[in-house]
Amino acid sequence: MVSTLLGYKLYATDISKSLERLEKTASVKKDADYYSKNIGNVTSVDDFLNDYRLYSYAMKAYGLEDQIASKGLIRKVLESDLSDSTSFANKLADSKYRNFAAAFNFGSIATTDTKLVQTTAQANDLVEAYSEQRVREGTAAAAKTTYYSDAIAKVKSVDDLLNDPAMFEVVVEAAGGDPKTVSKDMMRVLLTSGYQDGMAIPNANFASLKSRFNFGADGKVADGATAQTKDQADRVVYDYNVKTGNNANPHSAALNTAYFEAKIGTITKASDLVADDRLRDYVLSAVGLDPDIEQPSYVTSILKSDPKDPNSVLNQIVTKNADGSENAFGANRKAQYTALRQAFGFDTSGNAAAGKAQTEAQTKTFEDAYFANYQRVAQADESLKTSAFKVVMTKVDSLTDLLTDNQTVKTSGGVSTFTRTAIDYVLKAFDIDPSEAPLSKVRAVLTSDVSDPTSYVNKLKDERFEKLAAAFNFDPDGKPTGQRVVQSESQQAATATKYAATFGTMTTAKKDVVKAETKAYVEALGTIHSLDDFVSNDKVTAYALKAYGLEKDKLSTDVLKKIISSDLGDKKSYIYAKGYDRYVDFVKAFNFTAEGTIQIDDAKVQDSALRLKTQNEYLLNTMETQAGDQDGEGVRLALYFRRKAADLTSTTSILADKAVLKVVMTALGLPDGFTQLDTTQQVATIEKKLKVADLKDPAKLDKFITRFAALYDVTNADASNANNPILQLFTGGSASSGGIASLL
Repeated sequence: MVSTLLGYKLYATDISKSLERLEKTASVKKDADYYSKNIGNVTSVDDFLNDYRLYSYAMKAYGLEDQIASKGLIRKVLESDLSDSTSFANKLADSKYRNFAAAFNFGSIATTDTKLVQTTAQANDLVEAYSEQRVREGTAAAAKTTYYSDAIAKVKSVDDLLNDPAMFEVVVEAAGGDPKTVSKDMMRVLLTSGYQDGMAIPNANFASLKSRFNFGADGKVADGATAQTKDQADRVVYDYNVKTGNNANPHSAALNTAYFEAKIGTITKASDLVADDRLRDYVLSAVGLDPDIEQPSYVTSILKSDPKDPNSVLNQIVTKNADGSENAFGANRKAQYTALRQAFGFDTSGNAAAGKAQTEAQTKTFEDAYFANYQRVAQADESLKTSAFKVVMTKVDSLTDLLTDNQTVKTSGGVSTFTRTAIDYVLKAFDIDPSEAPLSKVRAVLTSDVSDPTSYVNKLKDERFEKLAAAFNFDPDGKPTGQRVVQSESQQAATATKYAATFGTMTTAKKDVVKAETKAYVEALGTIHSLDDFVSNDKVTAYALKAYGLEKDKLSTDVLKKIISSDLGDKKSYIYAKGYDRYVDFVKAFNFTAEGTIQIDDAKVQDSALRLKTQNEYLLNTMETQAGDQDGEGVRLALYFRRKAADLTSTTSILADKAVLKVVMTALGLPDGFTQLDTTQQVATIEKKLKVADLKDPAKLDKFITRFAALYDVTNADASNANNPILQLFTGGSASSGGIASLL
């Protein structure tokens, strides 16, 4: 029998070739093929335990072959919640059980249906995107109207206006038209000659366009004049914001307040206030009322109401139900109108006291109220649309359901019309104008694989549609399928654990850093829909590479892509051929396929990454067992330690693995009684002699294993090998020579 060191070197020098030879043996290949073919059919712990070939294969892979008969114990391990520190598997001292449980998904598969049109997380992200869309739209509208206000002063002819796309859009949309369908020729006539009987115009607003501009019949602006006065330009901006739903953003709020301040001092009658639609909208918004619902005549009546008169319009608002209980809607409405009435000094005839509708103090208070409430109506509308979307989605079981969703709406005339509630909501969430997205295009997008660079959606080169495709889970036939997630939750947790371990002994400050960086990592993962997204996201790659101890390599994006898209089942693939074997665990932590796409979460008890990990562990364990049978238990221990060293994150992780601890005790010369000490003493003793971080260094790891091999043979020498010439190198052949062991 060869020495432990020589036996170890024979395998470790080129472990890939050793594994490749082993993998090709008939029995190993037969077992691997059976496991690969059948593990996907397992749906429960019972299925797994009852298939002896699958069960024993996995148990051997994780070094638990001596516990194959203990099915009751293993059932508890597999059903453990590893996120719960008090769960059964986490209470066991040997880390092999936790590693075994982590290789499967039995804890979640029983209660999780992954074939969903949308997961809860996807739905929440979409709703958030819709809310953010209103903010983005408001910002864009502010930029466009600011440009308009500046540019209109420089316009000298109607063609200057019509040939400026941004200005043209503002004018047409302010009048309630669609810039894509309204012709410039028609606009030129309306702006210079005015509306003529019989002209086909989008709506009545276009008939008064000429009065809003100062163009002559020749289309020019008179010398010394402007295309619009400031008031005219401000009105166009206001109308644009109202028509496009952007009258509830900070920019428009500031413009509306400036208008209110300029006009309120001129108001002496309640009817004048209400007749100015812009002022009316402002005052109603200030108290939280919807200007689109309230009737002008009713508002005037409220402003003239006597709060002390029980028969006044204000006091006629119903605040009690028939049974005497409070009518919440009525009570709130009365409170809002009471606030409106108190904000102005109109008498019962509608005249302003002392000729002023408000004192300066009232105006200031009222403006504060406006800034507090101006978004309330818009937010209520958003909430209503979101609720409608959620209701519709509960009935969507296919892409066809989503695209043909209709809601019946009763108009004032009693005629039913229809609106695409869900899909319009979805499109707007991603800044897509429903009028510009034919349903055929939407269908093609939603049945595309966003992770495939050659798919329809990626050929569009439009990030909006890529986000749309990633928001749902439809297969090519429009049926629900699993979500494409770049990393499963269990792998996220495993990566986070490894990342935290790189910080060494934890302090409060370190914990805060790890928590913040892990949160950022998980959030960033949610934005990744392709391999290109992944490798170009520095936040994600830096975190993950550090977690797996690979941050110092500084690989190029192209090399990293080739590594990640390598076929881990093919020993000739890039990752092995170019010597990047140490990246195997890193690649397994993510759900990329050999084609570079993201695989679908199909609710298997074991995903492909974990299946490959299990098969690789089986090969390694088998090789180590054979090495032990042929060359001695020391060789097996040395090879096992080499494999597990990368996963050791602390001294306690050494204590949690009996085989690892055996190697460490031997290498450090610790007696058998060492394990009888309490955990604190064991940790302290080992840490005086060994830095776990040193085991991440290949050179230091090799030196440590060499020390173990030498001392193992010294410790286990017997009469039959006492004269072994190789062993003599370690034990020393005479008193004058201490051998290699004395040098370590």
